[in-house]
Amino acid sequence: MKKVVLLFAIFATGGLLQAQLGVGTTIPKNTLEIQGAATDVSNSGSSSNGILRIGGSLGTTTLDLGLQSATDAAWLQSRNKGDYSDADALRLQPNAGNIGIGITGAPAEALQVNGNVKASGFVRGASKGQVLRQILLDASNLNVSSSFVINSTSFTDVISYSYTPVLSSSRLWIRFDARSSIRGSATSGSDDENESVITVNDGNTTRTLQTKKQYYGQFAGAGARESMLFPISGVYDNTGSGSLTIKVQIRRTSGDDGVTIEPDMVLSIVEIVD
Repeated sequence: MKKVVLLFAIFATGGLLQAQLGVGTTIPKNTLEIQGAATDVSNSGSSSNGILRIGGSLGTTTLDLGLQSATDAAWLQSRNKGDYSDADALRLQPNAGNIGIGITGAPAEALQVNGNVKASGFVRGASKGQVLRQILLDASNLNVSSSFVINSTSFTDVISYSYTPVLSSSRLWIRFDARSSIRGSATSGSDDENESVITVNDGNTTRTLQTKKQYYGQFAGAGARESMLFPISGVYDNTGSGSLTIKVQIRRTSGDDGVTIEPDMVLSIVEIVD
C-alpha cells in the first residue's frame, strides 16, 4: 500500500487562520497544491498518466489533468479510464454562461478570445445562412499544370473535382474562374460560338447550375480574343451525404476556333446551412 503524506501549513492573516494543503510538496503555495511527474498524455493503455484525476464511482469516463514532459504546457483529457484510446466528450458551461480566453474581464460572448484562433479543421456555423465550409482551389489543386485548348463540339472537361458535403442537407455556392481566350482571324473564317457549363453529379443525377455562350462573328478580330465564358457559378441544393462531382466543361457549338484555357484559375466552394 502506498503511503500518502499531506502537509498542512497554518498561519494567521488578519485575525483569521489560513491553511494550505500540499500533496507531493513540502511548501504549498496555494490552498491546495499537487505536484507530480510531468508526462505526455497517453492515447493507449490505462496505466498511471497525469497528476490529477476526477472520476465517478459509476461509469467509465474520467477527467485527467497533467503536464507535458518536453514542452511548457498542461493538458486536460476526458477519456475512458480503462482504455485511453477511447476519448470522451468534454462539456464546458453546459447550462450556458460565457467562456473567455486571454481576457481579464467577463467574456461578452459564448466564446471570447483575445488573440488569433487557429484551426486545423473548419469553424462551422449552425444557423440558416451561416457558412459550414469554404474552400479555394487553384490549378495545382485541380491537377492543371499548363495551358490547353478545347475545340470539340462535345462538352469537354475543363476541371473535375469531387466534394463531400458537411451536411446531408445544405446549400453550395460554386464558382469557377479562369483566364481564357479564343483565337480568330480578321480577314477570313466563320462565325464562332462556344459554350461553357457548370454541373454537379450526386452519383445518380447531373444538375446544370449555369451555362454561358459567347459569339464572335466572322472577321471579328484576330489573334487571341477575349473569352467571357468565365467566371461561371451557380447554387446547388444538396440532399445527401455522398461525394459530389463538380465539373466545368466547354464545347464549340459553331465555327472553327477553340478556347485556350490557362492554368490561372480558381474554384471556390462555399457550403452554408440551408
